[in-house]
Amino acid sequence: MQKSDKKVCKFIFIYYLCINETKTTKKHKAMATLNYNFINATARNIYTIIREDWRIPASWGAREYRATAYNGSYEGMAALRFRVSGFIHKGLVVVAYNEGTDLFDVYLTTLAGKVKKAITDVYADILTRTIDREVETKNDQSAEYGAKVDAFLSRV
Repeated sequence: MQKSDKKVCKFIFIYYLCINETKTTKKHKAMATLNYNFINATARNIYTIIREDWRIPASWGAREYRATAYNGSYEGMAALRFRVSGFIHKGLVVVAYNEGTDLFDVYLTTLAGKVKKAITDVYADILTRTIDREVETKNDQSAEYGAKVDAFLSRV
């Protein structure tokens, strides 16, 4: 093989790698867009479920809602993350959709992201009550909770 043939082979090999790299990058971008759309749609769905009775998340001081992919029980579950300031839990709540079981997983975390409590396999119809029980009160009919609410409202 002559020197010029080696240059041609090297050029063809590099060109081939560049073409394959470009195709792979386009494929990954398409998959990332698909995941991005799925994550946003799922987060919107979770938000709709939680905000069905808007007074409950308002009592948690829920704010800073973010769509995210959460690495909880399974890699990269579509999730909604938000910050709360309840009587029991102050920090972040992550509600992740588990596609395999068609249920939700709820993670109570610190602001730094350390998981304090994980609740798995939560049905959509009890999602808000489950979060409320862990963030705000174990029993919303108790006299103790009523006293906490009255004390809070008197400061406002």
